[in-house]
This record gives sequence, C-alpha cells and structure tokens, in this order.
Amino acid sequence: MAGFSLPPLIVGVGFLAIGAWPILPFAGAEILLFVLCFKLAMRSARYSELLSVDEEHVRLRQLSPCNEREYCFQRYWTQVRLKPGVSRFHPSTLMIGSHGNFLQIGRFLTESARQDLTKRLKIAVKARYHCSLI
Repeated sequence: MAGFSLPPLIVGVGFLAIGAWPILPFAGAEILLFVLCFKLAMRSARYSELLSVDEEHVRLRQLSPCNEREYCFQRYWTQVRLKPGVSRFHPSTLMIGSHGNFLQIGRFLTESARQDLTKRLKIAVKARYHCSLI
C-alpha cells in the first residue's frame, strides 16, 4: 500500500515546496480514500459460499467477515432457479431452496459463471433421482 500512497504524497510535498500548500490536504484525502477502498476490497474478498451435495441433503455454508450461516435442504425437494435480470445491466439471480424458502447464492459471480453453476447444480441435485427412473 505504501507504493501506491507514495506518489500522491511526493506530488503534494512538491507543491508545498513551491508554495501551493492547498494541494497537500487533497493529496492526503486521496491517500485516505485509497486506504479505505483497499480495506473494503479486502473485507469483501473474505466472503465465500460452500455448497455440498450428498445422498440426502444439499448444504450451503455462507461465510462473511461478520458471521457464518449454514443451511440444509432435503435433496429431493431442492430446486435451483436462475431468475433473469430486470434489464441487461442488472445481473441474474441464482436461487436455491425448497418448500418456498429460497436463498440467493453466487452474488459475486460473473453472469456466465452463474449460468454455468446453475446447470451444474441442477445436474448434481437431480442426478440420483433421474438415474433411478431409468
């Protein structure tokens, strides 16, 4: 972080040396804003979701910097839904759940990754039951 904070500081001190002292507070504000954005990005990078599918259950574990939540669905009743976005600028919403209780997953994924995950989840959740019918 020091490498990114050093150029604005050098420029601010340079302007201070030639008598343009009002530039220095803006350089400090720029450094402070960069540090704040960096900390927020690092915090959001610690958000994760773990999804496991076994014989009887689909388990979802959501980990965030503040808390940890765990959900369990019966595999037979679990549904995977991909709701399209309102417009092309709004991403789709991937939902998983059963009996009317749905959770949004994959918020941090790109649109193509979300569509790919939807296909793979539908196959994983329903694979056992489709095979038993054949």
